[in-house]
Amino acid sequence: SNSMKSCFKNANPYRSFLNSLNIMGQVMGREPIMQSLYLWIRTFFQNNLLNWVGDRVEMAHSIESRQPYLDHHLFNLVK
Repeated sequence: SNSMKSCFKNANPYRSFLNSLNIMGQVMGREPIMQSLYLWIRTFFQNNLLNWVGDRVEMAHSIESRQPYLDHHLFNLVK
């Protein structure tokens, strides 16, 4: 409907998402490779992990697997 379109016509979900990451606070003073890895992990990796090696591909081929933990708190606890 037109009222719905008018509510979201100026919305920019990509900008909202990027603003929520505190990018400058996380990448300032770090090596360029670390900056790149941070951005890749926060924006691309998490959202596509299940598509590449997760449910869609595996279930399409009847394969059972376990995904890696992405929670750094859990990783630090068990390492």
